[in-house]
Amino acid sequence: MMARILHALGAVRRRAWVLPVFLLLGTLGGFATAALSTPRFDAHATVAFTVQGAETPLGELAVSIYAQQRLLSYAEIVSTPVVLQAVVNELDLDTTPDELAERVVATPLVDAMMIEITASSPFNTEAPEIAGAVAQQLADVIELQLESAMTGEGSALSVVVIREPTVPSAAAYPLLWPSLGQGALAGGLLGLGALLLLESFDGRIRSVADVRRASGAPVLGILPAVRRRDPVDAAGDGDDPVAGGVDALRWAARYAAPGPARRVTLVLGVERGQGASTVAAGLVLAAARAGASSLLVDADLRRSTPEAGDPGSGGLVEVVTGEQPLETAVRPWRESSAVRTLTTGRLPAGAAAFLDAEVLAAVLEQAALDHDEVVVDGGAVLDRASTRELARHVSDVVLVARVGRTTRGALEAAVRALAPAGTLRGVAVVGVATRDAGLASTPTPIEPIREKA
Repeated sequence: MMARILHALGAVRRRAWVLPVFLLLGTLGGFATAALSTPRFDAHATVAFTVQGAETPLGELAVSIYAQQRLLSYAEIVSTPVVLQAVVNELDLDTTPDELAERVVATPLVDAMMIEITASSPFNTEAPEIAGAVAQQLADVIELQLESAMTGEGSALSVVVIREPTVPSAAAYPLLWPSLGQGALAGGLLGLGALLLLESFDGRIRSVADVRRASGAPVLGILPAVRRRDPVDAAGDGDDPVAGGVDALRWAARYAAPGPARRVTLVLGVERGQGASTVAAGLVLAAARAGASSLLVDADLRRSTPEAGDPGSGGLVEVVTGEQPLETAVRPWRESSAVRTLTTGRLPAGAAAFLDAEVLAAVLEQAALDHDEVVVDGGAVLDRASTRELARHVSDVVLVARVGRTTRGALEAAVRALAPAGTLRGVAVVGVATRDAGLASTPTPIEPIREKA
């Protein structure tokens, strides 16, 4: 239950504009209703019943009981043509008795022996005229026709209009503030509905739990959102929250599938812009902090080469094509003796064709002989089939997903694409709150993740 509440609050926070917009629209709708609706003015008159002609107190009591019993039926007479036709004729109203009955209400007050007449009209002067005429006509019908016909000697009841209607000073409907409140309430409810509808169509992952459910893979590390543009700077230093998260990620990936000391780790984003370059840069820095020599290989040929080495120097493309040996293409990274880089090199048209998985695997195997750890920034999983093929030839694959950007469908597709390689160790989640960065959970050795039957 708490998780659902937090999810709902998160949806409200992510789309904070929805509720204010619908509240404003609802309030404006309420104002429009109040301004454009036909006004309704109510006027009230009261008819009272008293006993007359009783010779003894007992007789008076009997007549009073009789009147109370008849009061309900007398109130029903108000809506009949016997009363309303005369009112229509008297006031020369442009309506019929049936239509007028919808605007007149009779409320019996049995204990007080009264009937209250309420008449409604779009005009404030007409409402009291109708209420007064109905009350007087009701008194005449009861006293002169109904009671006299039953006794044959005149009515034993005196029916008197004791409260004459007055001209109302304000309309009973619509009322501005209640209309505004009702409009705001309706707008708020519609806003919540729209928010939930938008959330249901939003396929992006919103939490680490979403990543686990969509991928079925272990979450190796949790990294905070990074707004720095340079992946090298974004990787941070030992005291940075990103660096702390990457340190935990590195050890979780190694512990998930123990193997040779010299490892080649392929870092892939589910889609572009997920933070794979940041994670790859962070892993080589984490290895350096742990005292290991490391090499960062930029194998993402679909973007420009990051700054490294001398202008015009060769890189991965030249090594793969045999134009330059690996030893001369690898260079120190920012004057660091423990971290070295192999950039993409020159990027001719159709450069992706040079990235043959088996040839590149041979280059990485050679690089692993001279370095404790080799980290490959492979770009996005779904960009090239050769990238997914390369996953078969490395020690570990780390998949990077970004909260609020990666879609569930893309994450599921990426895991399925990597499943045949059997080297996927888990997912690094980027973009969570800084306080949650670090190790997702205590890792345990796992079997290689393979495609489900």
